[in-house]
Amino acid sequence: MAKYGINLLLWSGSFNNDSLPLIQKVADFGFDGVEIPIFDPAEVDIKATKKSLENSRHRNHNLRYTGFRSGYDKRRSSNS
Repeated sequence: MAKYGINLLLWSGSFNNDSLPLIQKVADFGFDGVEIPIFDPAEVDIKATKKSLENSRHRNHNLRYTGFRSGYDKRRSSNS
């Protein structure tokens, strides 16, 4: 059986604590997986993200996840 996932970029241009409710939203929509965009690792609260993913599982969802890190680095790309 095919599995379907969605990238959180559909709703948000970056991922941080403000984006955590999107994980449950994806699970409630019935998706099998969620892709978490990581542009700035310093903005990602790993413990809170893990808790959000675990909470989605406790509500009878078996949401899988993956993440990606872009090559973009704000600290290295200045126009000066």
